[in-house]
Amino acid sequence: MLKLLLPLLIYPLLLVGQNLIIDVSQNAIQKYVSSMSSQFKNEIQNSKLPPMEASRFICGVVLKDTTVSNIKFSNFSAELAGKFKDYYLNITDLSITISGNYIRNFLFFKFHDSFSVKLKFKKAALGALVPSFANGLPFLHGVINCDFSPVIIDDPVTDGWFVTSLIYDAVEENIRDIVCLKLVESLDKKIRSDIYELQVDFPLFSNSSEMSYRMFKKAPYMTPSKQIQYFIEGEIELPVSEPAVFIPEEVIDENIQRHVAYHIHEKLLAEMLDAICEKGLFDSNFTSLPSMKSVSYLCLSTSVKIQSLSSTITIIIHITSLETYPDKQEKTQLRSFMVTPLHNSEHELFIRLKSQIANRWLDNTFTEQLFNHLSQVLSDNFRLPLPFIHNSSISDVIFLSNVDYFTILSNFDFHHNDTQL
Repeated sequence: MLKLLLPLLIYPLLLVGQNLIIDVSQNAIQKYVSSMSSQFKNEIQNSKLPPMEASRFICGVVLKDTTVSNIKFSNFSAELAGKFKDYYLNITDLSITISGNYIRNFLFFKFHDSFSVKLKFKKAALGALVPSFANGLPFLHGVINCDFSPVIIDDPVTDGWFVTSLIYDAVEENIRDIVCLKLVESLDKKIRSDIYELQVDFPLFSNSSEMSYRMFKKAPYMTPSKQIQYFIEGEIELPVSEPAVFIPEEVIDENIQRHVAYHIHEKLLAEMLDAICEKGLFDSNFTSLPSMKSVSYLCLSTSVKIQSLSSTITIIIHITSLETYPDKQEKTQLRSFMVTPLHNSEHELFIRLKSQIANRWLDNTFTEQLFNHLSQVLSDNFRLPLPFIHNSSISDVIFLSNVDYFTILSNFDFHHNDTQL
């Protein structure tokens, strides 16, 4: 039993809020694990192994300066196994050659020479790979087991039958733990490398604010369909608001299922709108028609409502404003607009103003000016980046509507998708 050297900072709470929930499908997990194969091979190839020892009566042998070469395998994939059907990394038909120098001890005498041994592992399994998080980032639970079945050790290539049998014993007694350690270290290094390049804090509004997609309150969850569900608060540091508590429906229809599903609650959109309002970006001066009198427009607050009236996503934003006229008269007005969610190749979510919901009780003497102004402000500032896998691009995007949230489904195309060699 080996531990990845990454402490877990917090355990899950049952009822906590999150504005964004991300479901990662089995296909995405398979694709990601398969993409590790070349890096695993390169990491283990020519790596150094610790000394191995064996002894019989008054004779013993120490293998040192041992390196790995000729690593091969037929399959490298993630599979569901075990009592709880967790994910395991399975490597099939793994073969390696280890070579180095040995020291043979006989009474007070020492003999030196070189050796080489070929090893075959019919199957090597690492797991269970249980999703967790540390420092707000996705990771694996800190305990990884290794299982080898079976292990075939060819006769060592060296001089002398007696030293050959000692070398065989030294390899047989130590190689499982050593190879297991190497595999787990390679897995650990690969995941750490990917996490290092995973951006979860995004600057907004010319670096004056930041959207954080870190996880601090709730650990990832394995759904019944074996998707991994990540719970992300998705908050801007100011203004402070409580994230939503919602449970999205899993997308299990194979006709529309993608690698990743982003379930975006209306409160995530509200975070952006509140920040735009707080920074005064909605504020402006307009001319009332036909009187040509100036009207000062000051945003006070915003809110968002997502409705599922049909297959079309209906998003309504409400802006409460203070409108001041030349005679010092002030009016607090609530205006509502319909917006359309859009998505670009940089995996940013943005919205476009579609129409203003008519209200005859409002001052409509500068409606067109206000609409054009808000449209431009949203176009310039409402860019909500979504977290995604580095070194990849997105494709096959689908939007699904629901009550209080909507879902973006997408596939990932890896730019350097390593395949089995």
